[in-house]
Amino acid sequence: MISKHENVLTIQGCEDILLPAYRALRFTPAVVELPGRRALFAANSGKTDAELCRIDHISRQYPNLIKVEPALVEFSIVALSTRPLPDIKTRADLTGYTLGSQRGMKAAENYFQGDNIRYENNIRQVIKLLDDGLIDYAIVSLSGIRQMLQAQLRDDLVIHHPPLFHHKLYHYIHKRHQHLAAALAFEISRIKYQQAQQE
Repeated sequence: MISKHENVLTIQGCEDILLPAYRALRFTPAVVELPGRRALFAANSGKTDAELCRIDHISRQYPNLIKVEPALVEFSIVALSTRPLPDIKTRADLTGYTLGSQRGMKAAENYFQGDNIRYENNIRQVIKLLDDGLIDYAIVSLSGIRQMLQAQLRDDLVIHHPPLFHHKLYHYIHKRHQHLAAALAFEISRIKYQQAQQE
């Protein structure tokens, strides 16, 4: 059983690699969607067997989780606005502004500790904070916003470039399954190679 952060568009690519990797090892994983922090707690406590994908170094806070390399996907975090505001090029440019992000997105939580930041359950709720004028900038994944734009759900979103941060996402397994790490790493590499050949 694999925990997955619910309502996060960014991590679909992780699932597209990981599920075939498990099937190649003759496992049929069930993916359980949970709120972000609860998904990590479930995996760390052993209630689930693994966490679908998270940023590097998550084991510092959740010591029962073992990172499986290589990374599944890479993603970028950007500042987003819906009204004319100064361009954001660095983390420092956000000083003095009110921010919003998605609850359980550990990358944002780690970078913006102590800042005036509001967390919502999903990206649409974060954008509603922008619409209602409750925050100045949303801190979100670039791929998630691009998916919304491609679906033509919005056309008034201002994505500030360059991205604030870049992250790799890794699969994490509970330590009781440490014996699977090498085989999973091999299958992940094989599937990523196959996907790259098809692009």
